[in-house]
Amino acid sequence: MKTAQINNLRIKLKIALGTSLLSYAALMLLIAVGNIFTPDGSIKYWLLQSIPLLIFVPGILQRRFRTYSWICFVVLIYFIHYADKLSTDPGSIINWAGIVLTVILFNGAMFTSRWMQYFTLEQEQSSAEKDD
Repeated sequence: MKTAQINNLRIKLKIALGTSLLSYAALMLLIAVGNIFTPDGSIKYWLLQSIPLLIFVPGILQRRFRTYSWICFVVLIYFIHYADKLSTDPGSIINWAGIVLTVILFNGAMFTSRWMQYFTLEQEQSSAEKDD
């Protein structure tokens, strides 16, 4: 029974992790494109928008669940930014893409964090049962 739960969590975690990583990379790319192809974009804005997300790269590479929890908090700022810009320019594809990517990243990071915690707990309990 425990093996089935661990395998189920492993599958969920892979999906959530993949979703998080893809949406994270896509959001970083969108920020770069938005600052290259828009008239109000600049390197200064690109740095201001990119650095808060780049801070999480070490934690993402080390697969720390707390990093994904913090990404959820930070990505809300990006959501507010894109929602505000969308209210003044409702036809902007970049702003719509930003809204979609922030929602996907938020959900992916939330589930990744949660399922990483469950997966770690299940593995620890499984190994503790084997030791007994």
